Amino acid sequence: MVYICEAHASDVWPLKYSFEQPAPTSLMQRAAYARRCANELSFAASGFKLLCDGMDDGFNAGFGSWPTSYYLVDHSGTLLHVGEATGEQYAYDVRSFIGEVRKAVREQEALGLCHQFAA
Repeated sequence: MVYICEAHASDVWPLKYSFEQPAPTSLMQRAAYARRCANELSFAASGFKLLCDGMDDGFNAGFGSWPTSYYLVDHSGTLLHVGEATGEQYAYDVRSFIGEVRKAVREQEALGLCHQFAA
């Protein structure tokens, strides 16, 4: 999981969600947000590695991941799948991405490369 910029930071683009937080002002604060998110979504418990985009938003800029793109990368860093909106859609159906994650987990487990994952 790569944690990028806050999509709707309370001090930048608030939408009045039940939970919003201000845009981080340091890499340490962004990393804390990333850890909180990963814990709330149980990513760490599922064996996902947590990464955090730098304050220059280099990953986001390089991959164009905001607002709704999902990337699946295996343990060696190979890009396996890009999930993003198509055509005139504004959102991506995350269920298809989860299906790709499960498929990749099964393949990695079959190769003996994935012992902690639970998808």
